[in-house]
Amino acid sequence: MKNDKFSIGFLSATALLLFAACIFVKTPSAKAELSIKDRDWIITTAALQQGGEALYITDNRSEKMAVFAWDVAQRSLVLKAVGPVANLFLAR
Repeated sequence: MKNDKFSIGFLSATALLLFAACIFVKTPSAKAELSIKDRDWIITTAALQQGGEALYITDNRSEKMAVFAWDVAQRSLVLKAVGPVANLFLAR
């Protein structure tokens, strides 16, 4: 009986400590500033001017880029543009 009360008390205190940690410890938020570079590919995330975030995938060999954005309504990535890198950065 003594061990049961000790176990319940210990588990309750641990649960309270974890609950307090979840509330008071600030977790870092995700930011769209990540870039991964390989010899043939560059994958970058960035914030869009219209709001939201985009995924840029560049093929260094063919010098083409694809731009994907997250569509909240469809809950999926949507292809926004694809083509040569130089053409995608021209003002529209």
